[in-house]
Amino acid sequence: MTVRQVCSKCGQLLRIPPGQDTPSSGKCPKCLAGVNFTSTPAACAAGSPVRPDAKPAPTSAERASRTPSTQPPVPPATAATPPSPAKPPALDDHPSPEQSSPEGIPFRTPIRLLADSHQQSPGPCLAVIVPHGVFLEHEPMKPWAYVPAGTPIERLNRTDVMATLPDQRVLALRFEGPSAAALARDTLAFLRGQRPAPVAADYRRTWWLGAMAVIFALGLALGPLLCAQQEEVSTELGLVVGGVLAVGGLLANAAIVWLSRWPVSAQILGMAGVAVGGTGVFLYGAWAYRMGWDHAQAELRREVPASPPVAEPEPSPPPSEEPPPRPPSHLDLAQKHGASALEDGPADVTALALAPDGNTLGVGYADGQSRLWLLDQPTFESWLLGPKADGTILRMQFDRSSSFVFAHTTTGVFVAPRTGLSTVPVKIPGTPVAIASALADDRIRLVAVRGNTLQHRVLPVSFVLHPPTKARDIAIPGKTDEITPINIPRDPPKPPGPTFLGWGGDRLYAGHPDGTITMYNLAMRPEAPARDHRAAVRAWAESATGDFATGDEKGTVALWSAKGGKPTLWPVFDGTAVTGLSFNRSGSQLAITDNTGWLAIWDISAGRLRHRIKRPSPVRVIAFGPSDDLLLLAARRTVEVWSLPQWVK
Repeated sequence: MTVRQVCSKCGQLLRIPPGQDTPSSGKCPKCLAGVNFTSTPAACAAGSPVRPDAKPAPTSAERASRTPSTQPPVPPATAATPPSPAKPPALDDHPSPEQSSPEGIPFRTPIRLLADSHQQSPGPCLAVIVPHGVFLEHEPMKPWAYVPAGTPIERLNRTDVMATLPDQRVLALRFEGPSAAALARDTLAFLRGQRPAPVAADYRRTWWLGAMAVIFALGLALGPLLCAQQEEVSTELGLVVGGVLAVGGLLANAAIVWLSRWPVSAQILGMAGVAVGGTGVFLYGAWAYRMGWDHAQAELRREVPASPPVAEPEPSPPPSEEPPPRPPSHLDLAQKHGASALEDGPADVTALALAPDGNTLGVGYADGQSRLWLLDQPTFESWLLGPKADGTILRMQFDRSSSFVFAHTTTGVFVAPRTGLSTVPVKIPGTPVAIASALADDRIRLVAVRGNTLQHRVLPVSFVLHPPTKARDIAIPGKTDEITPINIPRDPPKPPGPTFLGWGGDRLYAGHPDGTITMYNLAMRPEAPARDHRAAVRAWAESATGDFATGDEKGTVALWSAKGGKPTLWPVFDGTAVTGLSFNRSGSQLAITDNTGWLAIWDISAGRLRHRIKRPSPVRVIAFGPSDDLLLLAARRTVEVWSLPQWVK
């Protein structure tokens, strides 16, 4: 008879070899702690280990008073077997008969010790689950704690439990691994006596079942495709219906495989049932559709009453000779008389910009107001209201789709839809802010100088179209509204100044006070500084082709190609500062003004000066009109529309 016992200190499973007398006490060969065997022979005779806190075996009188057991009595040891010499209990290296089944095989799973009332250092360890309890160990076969079945235990959350051992030691444990929550739940029920010990097979993920789930789901798509070919229905319809069935079947199969606790055979039958049910539903729907189609065709084949004779068409009236004349616009007056002037504004004009649609003119004023003029409308028609800024508007700008208008000030950019203002004006803060003319996936690309950094962000247009309701006067996007592109690890430092900041195609140009220009790509990585200008650059313009023009305070203009490379320099004015630059719509000509009243038209393709005109007073703002022969000039509170050929004459 093999006697088994569990050490109360280290939790080691001990045994007395068959044929030896059971001593009253002994020492654990692992930790040398004392072990009491007086209260365990009856339990040990059955081959199962006995915990140190187990109650003594009942006497023969007590057993006689109870209901007779169905197990045969164990015969006493005969005197013919000589007792073996007393030996200390040995480590139980031989597996018990119950360990031949999956429930008897120790199940090791990773856990983490969170807290220990005996000041054991927290950290990762292993839990060895056996039919009579749970061993905790850092090294294999060297447990440092034992949690027997029946131990008071509570669940703290999905993966954390707290157990109070028989010696009042309190342990806080966290189960880890892909099945941590399920294992914590099942171990809690096992220690409370509500279920058998968990085994490893219950928590293995059968990944091949996922492949079968996909195969069953794809099988659902074959029915619609075959029916589409047989009934001569469009293949696109068969693909759509088959895709819907395949997605629905895949979701159902995934729920069966990953969420159910069914056996593998039941899961396979469940997925097959989903495939059969989905196919049946489709076939029933196809049959019903076919029956309805045949009925509709039969109705159409019935006798139809004869249609009335078609009346001969009446002769069309003769075309009118000429449409009635429409009222002239400011463009018509400029072409006819050489010049025209828009209605005076509320303050001096400080900014002009023609939208890419070639018809909408944005005008900014010194008091922060802006107006939108439709150049092809009659002269008596009124203007549209633009975004209202909190200071002098320095620059007007449109995006390439002419959907949004931007008003630049010294403290930021005000944005509004071109077709109508939103309920609350939107301000993008920065000193200054550069707005890319092309929208990126319904997002406004911007670079703003904030603090000592250049911040590259994108703002969804939905923020402009529907500002936050809590904003009353001005809606300013916050950190959660602006998005940092994923290819920008951090914001680079701002360049000295800068004297200007503008986009040219996919590159950002920034001017230094000494005339140096630094260019950045979309990832905000700077290129080598360009020192072609010998003075500060304060005038710049972007072409529809992506070319970029800059003008410095000594009268030199540089053209930067969208393809990259060194710029082309033109000494347009002799020592006077360039104050304004404007490309025509095709990007083939550039209008240039200085601070003394000179106006020059430069032919970019030929690289030469086409026209040079002297004004009585300096031109503050200039812009090309819808055609190359029209120029728009700011004249105090109004905007003048000039015909360039008649002006040159």
